[in-house]
Amino acid sequence: MRRSQYATTRRRALAIAVAPLVLLLGSVVPGAAATNAPPAGVDPAVGPNAQQERIFASSASRLTADPALAAPAAHPRGVTRAAVSAQAAPHVASGNGILNREVFGFAPYWALPQWTEWQLNLLSTVAYFGVDLNGDGSVNQAPDNSGWSGWNSSNLTNLVNAAHQHGDRVLLTIKAFDNGTIDAIDGNPANAQHAIDTSIALVQQRGLDGVTVDFEGSTDSSAPNRQAQFTAFVTSLANQMHQKVQGSEVVVATYTGAASWDAGFMNITELGKVVDAMFIMAYDMAPGNTSGHASANAPLNGWTYNDTLAVQQYTAKAPASKVILGVPYYGYKWCTNSTAPNAAITSCPGNPSTVDTYSSMFDDFSCSCIQNLQYHWDGTASSPWASWWSPQYNSNRELYYDDTSSIGAKYDMVNSYGIRGAGIWALGYDTGHTELWSVISDKFGPNAGYWMGATDGGVFSFGRAHFHGSTGNMALNQPVVGMASTPSGQGYWLVASDGGIFSFGDAAFYGSTGNIRLNRPIVGMASTPSGHGYWLVASDGGIFSFGDAVFRGSTGNIRLNQPVVGMAPTPSGNGYWMVATDGGIFSFGDAVFRGSTGNIRLNQPVVGMAATPSGNGYWLVATDGGIFSFGDAVFHGSTGNIRLNKPVVGMAASPSGNGYWMVASDGGLFNFGDALFLGSMGGQRLARPVVGIAAPHFLGP
Repeated sequence: MRRSQYATTRRRALAIAVAPLVLLLGSVVPGAAATNAPPAGVDPAVGPNAQQERIFASSASRLTADPALAAPAAHPRGVTRAAVSAQAAPHVASGNGILNREVFGFAPYWALPQWTEWQLNLLSTVAYFGVDLNGDGSVNQAPDNSGWSGWNSSNLTNLVNAAHQHGDRVLLTIKAFDNGTIDAIDGNPANAQHAIDTSIALVQQRGLDGVTVDFEGSTDSSAPNRQAQFTAFVTSLANQMHQKVQGSEVVVATYTGAASWDAGFMNITELGKVVDAMFIMAYDMAPGNTSGHASANAPLNGWTYNDTLAVQQYTAKAPASKVILGVPYYGYKWCTNSTAPNAAITSCPGNPSTVDTYSSMFDDFSCSCIQNLQYHWDGTASSPWASWWSPQYNSNRELYYDDTSSIGAKYDMVNSYGIRGAGIWALGYDTGHTELWSVISDKFGPNAGYWMGATDGGVFSFGRAHFHGSTGNMALNQPVVGMASTPSGQGYWLVASDGGIFSFGDAAFYGSTGNIRLNRPIVGMASTPSGHGYWLVASDGGIFSFGDAVFRGSTGNIRLNQPVVGMAPTPSGNGYWMVATDGGIFSFGDAVFRGSTGNIRLNQPVVGMAATPSGNGYWLVATDGGIFSFGDAVFHGSTGNIRLNKPVVGMAASPSGNGYWMVASDGGLFNFGDALFLGSMGGQRLARPVVGIAAPHFLGP
């Protein structure tokens, strides 16, 4: 895990930024990190995202303006809504179809330089954070306003373009973080309309897909209409945004405890009726849970505030389809009076109670400046924490943070409650690391995956095709030549050239030819639809059937022009095709002949085939990645006109049959149609070459 200069720069800024925040939040004892979580039934004095901006704003890099960007859309007063609606229609994304839940990521302006590290294929919505509104509804365009500079930057232009290419929505976040500004906007119809017009114009200026409202106010007896005015503003904004920007979405950022009562700044019942989604800012809970003591930033269970209770409260007042659970990619670090769980927070020189982002916390763990580093797990919170002795501050220190295990537990809860999805605060906080992306893929990723098998039986798994074992560390009598998946996707078989079978996961062993002298070597295998049997095929077209795989015929006694290199079964399991290197097809049982390249001069030999789910067609693939389609097999593309580093060795169809993967001997992966790219081994040094690929048509959870 590499240390980034960006993370180190942020760490210096954080220690400086947090100290004055303690003075802003009276609920935090001296030496404690200023956080947002209030006592039950009270809005936070400073909202969580507002708090984060105060900490990180000073670390924002100066960004280059995009010269091609249209003139600022922050129009003057008096512009008509008709004029706004007449602007160019934006790109409207439907959300990334790869994911089975919403994955909503806030993209703060201070993290834009790192956007190329973000795996946009594992996001469905990117919300730029953001632009500040003035009390009259206009945009704060002050020269020192980094959010406005980020809005006009080429970094954001490039991010928007890339996100749209991945099918992600991109939203603008409009911000107001003090009651005075919020009241000025929401309490004055003209200002409210100006803010709405401004928001629509900005969305249309960059061709975005909607807006996130991040107004972080609090209830006050001197302003009894604040809640109603905020709800009215969001309602009007949502109605007009939906009307003016076809297919757009309006999301509102909400407090963790907002659904626990009805008298706060945010009325979840009413907001849930008008917005497309609510992003729960489910972090900064420690002060409200354990005032004066260290504790989890976003506990899964326990105390006054936790993720599970928040989701239960929200889904009691709003549709689950509108609830997004935000998760923190950061934690808090305190000086404490001991290293016991939830130790009391103490003051130490310079008040070094800081935020540690996911990437910057590794600097602490690897620093030679600390002593007696210990890792712990809070079972109630489902959260990790660490403790150590700091000679620099002559104090114990405790860091409560989130990692792959704790975030994975939150995502499991999201799935179990069936809510809209999860959100990230914030993109860029994991700079230099990829493991949190893997958690997203594992919990919300596509119900698809594939394995690659090498000649030593090494198995490489991608997507939801999980690793169940291999023979990569075993001495084999003969090299592995192919593999097949079980129907559940929870296991696979490997086959060697002597017909030896190696089974893993729920793949049962039904027999082999490992102890039989063969006329010709085995070149491939296929499993039956039930998964209770398989066929092996030799280079002369000889077929060996095991389990419930029924023998339907072979070419074992026929003189072939070219050797057989692979086979594919029919969906019923009552037949199969075999293919030779010249693309000649041999069909048996209910496998219908749909055509071949047996009478065509090929540039390169055929090395494999795959059948469509209907069984009414098939594809052949050559070593140069050339594709030949027959029957209802649709051509989606090939690498036949591309110079490859290594030859293609096999292919597999996507579960829908509307695409396919091809794999090269170096593990390079080429995907076409709806076959998703989920990873490859193309850039890595392999012990042995890859010989095939297997992709199940169903994958369990």
